[in-house]
Amino acid sequence: MNGEIKVLQVDDDEIDIRLAKRALAKYTGPSKFNIDSAGTLADAVSHIKNNHLSQPYDVVLLDLGLPDSNGIETVKAVCKANPNIPIVVLTGLEDEQTGLSAIQNGASDYLVKGPVMESSLVKTVLYAIERKKAAEKLRESQQMLQVVMDSVPQAIFWKDHNLSYIGCNAVFARHAGFSSPQEVIGKNDFQLPWRKEEAEYFRQSDLRIMSSNKGEYHMIESQLQADGKQAWVEVNKVPLCNSAGQTVGVLGTYEDITERLQAERALQIAEERYRTIFENSAVAIMMADENERLVSWNKFTENLLGMTKDDLYHKQVRSLYPESEWDKIRTHDVRQKGMQHHLETKMTKKDGDIIDVDVSLSVVKDPESRIIGSIGVIRDITERKEAENKIKEAMDLKSQFISTVSHELRTPLTIIKEDIALIMDGAAGRVKSKQKEILSIAQRNIDRLSRLINDVLDFQKLQSGRAKFNMQDNSINGVIETVYNTMLKAVKKNGVDFRLALDGSLPRTTFDSDKMIQVLTNLVSNAMKFTEKGGITISTRRIENSIRVTVADTGCGIKQEDLSKLFQQFQQLASSKNRKTGGTGLGLAISKDIVEKHGGRIWVESEFGKGTSFHFLLPIKSADVPEPEKAPQLNGQK
Repeated sequence: MNGEIKVLQVDDDEIDIRLAKRALAKYTGPSKFNIDSAGTLADAVSHIKNNHLSQPYDVVLLDLGLPDSNGIETVKAVCKANPNIPIVVLTGLEDEQTGLSAIQNGASDYLVKGPVMESSLVKTVLYAIERKKAAEKLRESQQMLQVVMDSVPQAIFWKDHNLSYIGCNAVFARHAGFSSPQEVIGKNDFQLPWRKEEAEYFRQSDLRIMSSNKGEYHMIESQLQADGKQAWVEVNKVPLCNSAGQTVGVLGTYEDITERLQAERALQIAEERYRTIFENSAVAIMMADENERLVSWNKFTENLLGMTKDDLYHKQVRSLYPESEWDKIRTHDVRQKGMQHHLETKMTKKDGDIIDVDVSLSVVKDPESRIIGSIGVIRDITERKEAENKIKEAMDLKSQFISTVSHELRTPLTIIKEDIALIMDGAAGRVKSKQKEILSIAQRNIDRLSRLINDVLDFQKLQSGRAKFNMQDNSINGVIETVYNTMLKAVKKNGVDFRLALDGSLPRTTFDSDKMIQVLTNLVSNAMKFTEKGGITISTRRIENSIRVTVADTGCGIKQEDLSKLFQQFQQLASSKNRKTGGTGLGLAISKDIVEKHGGRIWVESEFGKGTSFHFLLPIKSADVPEPEKAPQLNGQK
């Protein structure tokens, strides 16, 4: 101990004061004693309080007999003034009981006044100061330990050999319904809010641990807490031993795992639900690991492939596919691209049979987005494929039949048409007017049959994909003018106007001019059938990167309920005189196919009684631009 030792001597006897000063003055150590005196308790308290912050006293030499205080109450008063200052009681009474009582009430030590005191005072003072410092460090250490324990999210507690609580942290105190750990001290489990059977269970486990001197870990116990919550806790307990290794109690910790158990239960229910769906699914579901080996599958997979669990476990996925099909699947590179993919392929069953399947593939990633496997959902489409093949065969047969019949009809019709023309020209003799009338009717019907045959053949070619398109750089306005000049006479003959409203700034674009003439002819012919007065107008306009062509009429219009019938094969609408107009009912269907194969779309706008406008969009593109995919059907609406 170095430096100055500040002493407050509280005594009203001058002789005792000088005796004590003389004893302290003999000290030859590194420190020097600086002594203040107080003759009364009131004066001593004043000194202590006044010096509390600036230069607190290191020790108080206290006489128990003062003018304003006497006995143990003097010790209590000084302790109250500053409980951190060590007190050495100097008494003239050779009464050991008085000294012990002083220590019990806050004094650090005591000495009996006289010759003995002079020789032992310095040692007693120094020891008192050191003990006080040690006690202060211990108190600070205990406080820090309590702070640490209170900061731990788990509950901590310890009990004595009678199973009464001698300490705990704030978490435990809160669960037990107390505001501080000190309130728990001295209580047992039956005095806490746990249910009686829980308290008894805790008691039995404590006794078992103390008797066996072995810890028990990860015990799951129920605990009714003070707030009414029925909690589940995971408990660890060990014997609490003294420095001699003797078991003197129990030390325990626990963690409230109620939410974790609830989450685990919810996860278990979800997994059970998933497993039920997985196992009872009407499709095959397979999961592969990062090495493309099967690690999980459902019962439907076994039934689909005719394999057992032993057949499938860790089987390479590629072995389930014909080699050529697996090569196709790998070209999609689903794992590297990290996406879902849908395809139709084939699989090999255990008995070697090949089946058609529809496969949806997707990757599985870990939390760091690394690909760790894949999932395949597989449907057996063998029956569907067989049905599609049968339908295709039937459609091919129908197409072949129609084509054959149409060609067989076309030849005699051509001969008949030529013969009638010769007769009407008088090549076979003079023809009477009545005969000419009959022959004209026959000629018109032959023309109608020829158009029907041509429409049917065109429609079959478009539907089967055998129609050829001569895509060239053309002017849509030029094609429209060709149709206009060709049909002007026929339109005028019906007594209606025929007009053009063309945008002269339109660029040239790529399309089949013959096919586009066919579309425009169909639309103008359709307008002629339903227009008895007013006129027909063909207009063009640029819409972003497309050209919009419109054929508008002032005819009878189309009822809303009939709009859905448009663009369907073999559909005809009633004219204004409520009769079916002539035709095959294929014109609009053929027009729709042609426009869509150009990458465009077609739609209609109409108000019954006021007229109809057919629109189609033709993409603007150069001759080297690939033909776009077929546009989606819009059900006749813009």
